[in-house]
Parts: sequence; C-alpha cells; structure tokens
Amino acid sequence: NTLIDYLLANWKTVTMDEGVDLANKGVVVVGGKKASGHGHVVIIYPGPKKPCGGYQYWYKPAKKYLFLTPKGSYALALSTSIAAHSSLDWPGTLSCGDKTVWDPWGRDDEFAGVKFWTPKAQLP
Repeated sequence: NTLIDYLLANWKTVTMDEGVDLANKGVVVVGGKKASGHGHVVIIYPGPKKPCGGYQYWYKPAKKYLFLTPKGSYALALSTSIAAHSSLDWPGTLSCGDKTVWDPWGRDDEFAGVKFWTPKAQLP
C-alpha cells in the first residue's frame, strides 16, 4: 500500500491501453491496487493484449479445480505474490508475461480499482 501511495504522488497515471503502448516502447508501466493488509502490483509486459483467464484454479469451497474461461483483452503482466505458497493458491498472481494484468485479481469487480502509472521522466 505504501508503494501505491508513492506511485499516486510521484508517477503519471495512464490508462491500460496507454500502458501497453508505453511498454511496447520500452517504458516501465506499473499497475496496482491497495487492499487490506497489503496491496498488489504488476508490471505491464511488452506485447499484444490477450484474453484473461484460460487456466485452472483450485476452488476451495468445492475442493476441486475449475476452469477460468478466457474473456476480454488485457495487457500482459509480470507478477508474483508473497502469498502464493502452493499450486492451490490463486494462479493468476504468478506471471512471466503468460497472464494478464486482470488475472491477479481474478474478478471484474476487483480489477475495477486497478490503476496504472509510469515515471514522469520516462514519457516519450
């Protein structure tokens, strides 16, 4: 959450689409959202947008794997998680450009609060 506060105060806010264009030009673009406890941040990975989802996840209440149906068009993401300890944790938080900026949050209502920033000095 402290990092999000810093980005809000010191970096330029951009849209996801602007972030894709900037990342494809080699400019760093960070996305993130505050949350209780700690927030989460991602880096927009260069490349074309793609649908989110398209992978299995462990649904704890039913004790079984479900498939997250692909949808939409989102920026690629670099992402990791200090909370992911096993394959049963949310797989959307772990990405080396194979998942999107939507996937760490896994729901439209959660992703709605995600913002994107780029350093003011790096704008082309």
